[in-house]
Amino acid sequence: MLIAVRDHGQAGVAAVQFFVALVLVAPLHLVSLHRIGVGARSVLTSVPLPSAAGVVVWIASWGLARSIAAPFLAAASAGVIAVVVITALAFWQRDNLRLLRSAARQGAT
Repeated sequence: MLIAVRDHGQAGVAAVQFFVALVLVAPLHLVSLHRIGVGARSVLTSVPLPSAAGVVVWIASWGLARSIAAPFLAAASAGVIAVVVITALAFWQRDNLRLLRSAARQGAT
């Protein structure tokens, strides 16, 4: 990572972090999920929409940061957009959230 910082700055660090997540963290995560019965296909089909939503939040936040002069107001506005998108994603996954809650209740008793 130090070489990436020296040669490519922040973009190099981001690339190294992405590479580590892709090569090390993601496979370990998929193996752990597979052990409890969650297949890789279901994980991979669940990823595109939240990823696209993240890109939308990033673009909107970038636009707000460029158009609102006060940094606090720009950050607060971006935070509101992020909360709205998170709420929409939770609503999209509401059936899975119900299953998670019922499983947690059964495990607690």
